[in-house]
Amino acid sequence: SSESMEASAGALRKGDAREGRGKAEEALERIESARQRVVEVLREEEAEVRRRVVEDLKSILAEIGRRHGRVIQETERWAKDAASPRARALSLRTLGEEEAAVAGHVRDAAARVEKEGSPAFSTSLGSLAADLSEAAERLGREVADEYTIRIERDAARQIESLLAVLSDAMNPKASMPGRRPEEDPAAAKNLLGRDAEIRLLKRMEERLLERLRALEVARRIRGPADPDRVGHLSRLREEQSRVRTLVERLEAESKVQRPARRPKEASRIPRPPPPPPPREQGEGP
Repeated sequence: SSESMEASAGALRKGDAREGRGKAEEALERIESARQRVVEVLREEEAEVRRRVVEDLKSILAEIGRRHGRVIQETERWAKDAASPRARALSLRTLGEEEAAVAGHVRDAAARVEKEGSPAFSTSLGSLAADLSEAAERLGREVADEYTIRIERDAARQIESLLAVLSDAMNPKASMPGRRPEEDPAAAKNLLGRDAEIRLLKRMEERLLERLRALEVARRIRGPADPDRVGHLSRLREEQSRVRTLVERLEAESKVQRPARRPKEASRIPRPPPPPPPREQGEGP
């Protein structure tokens, strides 16, 4: 009959619609799967680029540390040797030139790191370069005293600290304990990762405070007569202010970019059952 034929045609149309929706959903799933594969490949490529940059920086810093270590040894030797004034003066000026060259390499590294997106590491390298330049200037004036050696040793400690940070950056589990890379929105754009940057700056801030306290004690004991110490004290105060500002900025950005987690308890609360369908008029209770 015509009614049965219309019913059959309607069933066919519904079946075709369901089949079409199913094919569309499969196509969307394939597109999403392909997109995720592309994102993963790009993420792996970015991680490999960062790994190579970190390895290069670690190699550069290690060589800088070796050269600076030789300068410290020679400075300490000539600080104790006053028997050969002419040889001492020549050697100290040569050491000053070497220290200035090392400071130049550190500045080059700082510029590279800044381009790679690591403001904390770049700031730390800038501080290191300033210490090396100050030591170089004193050696160029043939000043190899306890204060010059202290500046050199502070620089050596900074180099060791930065090398440790780079070693952690090559080990994601150590640099971001307890967190997956996808939970750090800055990791894809930041050489070290946001958390590692903040930890580095806070260590730098602690070291600056220690140095400031030591200089303040020395100034109270010896008086403010040494213009070099006064200038060094002023520079460290400025560095401390810049570091504190950068820490606050990175912490604020981290809070904004980090997605809020839903409490685990909320995920265990069962959903309420759907309301019953409305009853037709005339139906019983």
